[in-house]
Amino acid sequence: MSQDSIGSLPIMTLTFISNVIRSAAESGWHNVDVGGLMKNETGLTTVVVNRHRARGLAECRYGGDLQYRHMIYIGVGSGIAAGLYIDRQLLSGPRGGAGEIGHTTVEPDGPLCPCGNHGCLQLLSAGPAIEQEYRKTIRQSNHTQSFTDRGIDLQLVKAQDVCAAAENGDDLAIGVVKKAADYLGIAMANLLNTFNPEAIILGGFVPNASSLFVETAMKTMRQRAMHPLSSETVVMTSRFKEIGGALGAANFALDKYISLSFF
Repeated sequence: MSQDSIGSLPIMTLTFISNVIRSAAESGWHNVDVGGLMKNETGLTTVVVNRHRARGLAECRYGGDLQYRHMIYIGVGSGIAAGLYIDRQLLSGPRGGAGEIGHTTVEPDGPLCPCGNHGCLQLLSAGPAIEQEYRKTIRQSNHTQSFTDRGIDLQLVKAQDVCAAAENGDDLAIGVVKKAADYLGIAMANLLNTFNPEAIILGGFVPNASSLFVETAMKTMRQRAMHPLSSETVVMTSRFKEIGGALGAANFALDKYISLSFF
């Protein structure tokens, strides 16, 4: 199968066309032929897909008794992206950028994003945003439960640490996590009103680390979305926390292979 073998690569990217990454602001990649580079190294034809969309495809197709035909997967980690699935098929768009909700505006006067926009969702709700907000709030307060009081370098504190502190009752961490989750809930409400999915599945290391984050985002979504839609939409966390990216990427590659072979 040397000529017909498919290698699949889950990757974080903003937009890509034919396996060429046109723009990935966070990594500084522009017009990088990832598919070509991988093929040169491995000899395999490579299909490139955003990691969160790959994970969502696994959730959509291998969710057991909880499979959904129409669903949205939102990955919240170092960035934020969504996978939109209609009849269990990933909606990519002509330039592969469908679902880039991390670069939608939720705070018009918010901070400047590397993409050039102000107030992007991922600057306010992703893991690095939680870390930065916590550090800033710690420095501005006389908080007595902080990591610094325990001799931990504040610069080394990760979003997972903040989420864990919130789960353990740290008031400052609770406020930071809720603030980040509120922004995500706004984006979820907009997606729900636009696509009317059966389910929204939250994945990535932030939702996996904090039930408070998930519960707050869901509450905000239900408050802001149209009630007839939000009341029937299931919100849950990812079931494939370890292998979802690989499983979904393999399916994405197989879909591409079949479409190229038979259509």
